[in-house]
Amino acid sequence: ISTISIATEMLSKPEISVDPARVIRYASMIYDENNRLRLMVERVLQMAVLEKGKYKLRLRDTDVHELIKELVQRFLLTVRPRGGNICISLKAEKYILKVDKIHFNNIISNLFDNANKYSPEKPHITVKTWSDDKGFYVSVEDKGIGISVEHQKHIFRNLYRVPTRNLHNVKGFGLGLYYVKTLTNAHGGTVNVFSELRKGSRFELFFPFNFQNSTTNEQDTEESQPTTG
Repeated sequence: ISTISIATEMLSKPEISVDPARVIRYASMIYDENNRLRLMVERVLQMAVLEKGKYKLRLRDTDVHELIKELVQRFLLTVRPRGGNICISLKAEKYILKVDKIHFNNIISNLFDNANKYSPEKPHITVKTWSDDKGFYVSVEDKGIGISVEHQKHIFRNLYRVPTRNLHNVKGFGLGLYYVKTLTNAHGGTVNVFSELRKGSRFELFFPFNFQNSTTNEQDTEESQPTTG
């Protein structure tokens, strides 16, 4: 926070604005420190939610296709500069679900983020949806480094990170997939992984239509929060 504050103060000085190299340097400092701070906050918040083991879900009838399309547009800003793309195939006939919008967004965001991070070349990500009488399905697939069978059985554990060998730019705390599984299960759903080394990974999620949860509070209007106390 101190570094961001100092760099912002420096950028506000008139003499800095005429020196492009210094502007770039201070802007880079802000960007790097913001990312570091974001990861730290993300870790604290997710640990608080997940370790408590109690979720106060605020379920609402939600157009999840619309949410997915909004997320795709956001992640394209990260993927396209790397020469990649995100393909969508939203074939679910029923896509109005009772979900907690905040947690559903975070679930899909984590999968998009992993698909991007673990694609060392141009990220090629595909998101698909379909439905049947039981519920709604969504899958996120990449053509990245893949996950060995040995590690697939551990990837949903808290703080577990798959070794990436020479892929040194992958950052994180091993919380993303733990969060995905925990909150998908909290919605009465399931998550499965299909992956092969050097060929990519596909994560497939299922959300039932008739989900009921005793920890749900449908009267609240605020964003989802972990139950405390």
